[in-house]
Amino acid sequence: MSRTPGPKDRRLAWEVLDDLGIGHLADHSFASLSGGERALTLIARALVQEARILVLDEPTAALDLGNAVRVLGVVAEMSRRGHTVLMTTHQPDHALRGAHRAVLLCDGRVVANGKPAEVLTAATLSDVYGTPIQIASVVMPGRREPVLACVPEVGNLLATPREPAEPTHPHHPSS
Repeated sequence: MSRTPGPKDRRLAWEVLDDLGIGHLADHSFASLSGGERALTLIARALVQEARILVLDEPTAALDLGNAVRVLGVVAEMSRRGHTVLMTTHQPDHALRGAHRAVLLCDGRVVANGKPAEVLTAATLSDVYGTPIQIASVVMPGRREPVLACVPEVGNLLATPREPAEPTHPHHPSS
């Protein structure tokens, strides 16, 4: 049975919206929000309901980099505050940077399970994704420990661009 929100409920809702930095969206319709704003709004709804366990299915899917970073920051903060967070992602970097535990799946089977740095190795990720991947250790200003990042080997994509070949087709407009 549902009940009408009371003053305590409204106060909690405003606190959560402000904590997530989306208080300015309170009067907007959900349909008018961007992908990142929607993701944060759904997290806010779970927090207002005082959920201790958050199950997030690819919360950064289709988000631009800025909104993805914001959502991941909120997820990390929820974990620090004692919430249990179960999150799926196709981005191993997310687990390398913020998870306490990682389970790597391939074709519906568990490939590895444990600490992210032990599960998400270059060899395992290369095998699962079918492309060569390296794990880079990046030293960030102001951090004691380096940040781990997945770096796929993209071959010629990073090579210096070549001059376009001369057209050889007789009907090409520049021939």
